[in-house]
Amino acid sequence: MIKLNVLIHIKPNREEDYLRSVDKHIKNLHCSICHDIFKRTYEPRRFVTIEYRPDDEVMIKHYESDHFQLFLRELDEVLEKPIDFKKYIYNSAGSDK
Repeated sequence: MIKLNVLIHIKPNREEDYLRSVDKHIKNLHCSICHDIFKRTYEPRRFVTIEYRPDDEVMIKHYESDHFQLFLRELDEVLEKPIDFKKYIYNSAGSDK
């Protein structure tokens, strides 16, 4: 199983635009075991997304999909900083980063 932690910094006054885009595109998520989005209370323009995917093949297929590419273009308009992305691989022996 793969866990993805994604930290997103949004431009001032663009939080609602970001959330609308996420809401629109989250309906098209394929093969995501779990997908959660958190807004940091002490940094209201920072969001954390946590996703669980069964394997790399599913993850790559999702990232290559048309709907995800559209989401990235929309996200580009509201991002203040580049996305901070971390991938963790879980196997029977535990977690590898």
